Amino acid sequence: MYKQNCFSDNAADTLKCELGILCGRFKTEDEYLTAVLEYLAELAEAPGEYLDYWGRLDDTDIPEFVDRLDRLRQHVETTIKTPYPERGKPAFE
Repeated sequence: MYKQNCFSDNAADTLKCELGILCGRFKTEDEYLTAVLEYLAELAEAPGEYLDYWGRLDDTDIPEFVDRLDRLRQHVETTIKTPYPERGKPAFE
């Protein structure tokens, strides 16, 4: 069976929604980003379970999904290391 690029299909959309919802639980950006790192690490440990739960296992390339999770994790780590004033202005301001 053909597997789509994982970040152009519903697996990515689902993850984006989950990360968006997660932000409402934290008072600061750093608290949120730390939680995102923990969540991404959990997903990388059991990507098949996550994809199966959301019904995306059959049409998502698991190694590509894990690679994209790792890239996202690296971006979040870089953001955390960047002083807050240097992170840029949020799009909604």
